[in-house]
Amino acid sequence: MDHIDRLNRTIEYIEANLDKNIHLELLARKFALSKYHFHRIFRALIGDPPSRYIEKRKLSSAAADLISSNKRIIDIAFDYGFNSHESFIRSFKKHYSYTPSQFRKNKPNTRFYAKCSIGSIELNLQKGKVKLKPDIFHKSSFTIAGLTYSGHDTNEIFNLWQTFWRMVQKGKIILDNSGCLGACLHDIDMRNREVFVYFAGIAVDHSFGIPKGLKSLTIPESTYAIFKHQGPISEIEQTYDRIYGSWFPLTGNNPTMDMDIILVDHRFKRMSDKSVIDIFIPIQG
Repeated sequence: MDHIDRLNRTIEYIEANLDKNIHLELLARKFALSKYHFHRIFRALIGDPPSRYIEKRKLSSAAADLISSNKRIIDIAFDYGFNSHESFIRSFKKHYSYTPSQFRKNKPNTRFYAKCSIGSIELNLQKGKVKLKPDIFHKSSFTIAGLTYSGHDTNEIFNLWQTFWRMVQKGKIILDNSGCLGACLHDIDMRNREVFVYFAGIAVDHSFGIPKGLKSLTIPESTYAIFKHQGPISEIEQTYDRIYGSWFPLTGNNPTMDMDIILVDHRFKRMSDKSVIDIFIPIQG
């Protein structure tokens, strides 16, 4: 069963269980991927992360019931898995700018959020930033030494690299022709937010020790799909969306570790359209 079939089955499961609390762990398990990779593929294909999609479907179905039925508001709230009348009102007003009672009374002209269904995907990556056929490469275990950030603020990645380059300029970090590496270890927290630990650093040989002031991360032996992001670094998220929204679903490959690595070398030209960065994503060999 490929990713598209699995995703459509997952959506059908969501539809059949809108009256329940649907946990990300359960959906990821049904999809046979980690929470992070399921979250990433779902968001790339649907346009919303799973938790947001589920909330939209619950609220849209509740809004339709408010207009088409005489059910009590509290019963509608429980019908769609809300734990309390208050949480339903709060979520409903945030989404529709009306309380449920106001919505029922005014019957605003509203476009409901329909169930999604994914059809066949045409791979059209040549017009984007992703190489049509990524290089597949098996790499032995290696170690990165670098500066780290842990949290969910992606702006801190930029700040981390700025600090890294200042250390390079001061001679505290020595770069060679192999360039430098950014390794990101991903997770999903209890609030369904993406969180990560990021390393900005260089590959090192443990026999020579870890440079002072840096932390180390050992990456296990793995097979990687290596994509090339061409263009400004500010557009790299679009490349990731194409990888998870097109390449993985179309090819049926499965990512393994909740991690990706970027290689920054002499091809990196800051904001230039000709700048190139390699993206390494571990896959099943």
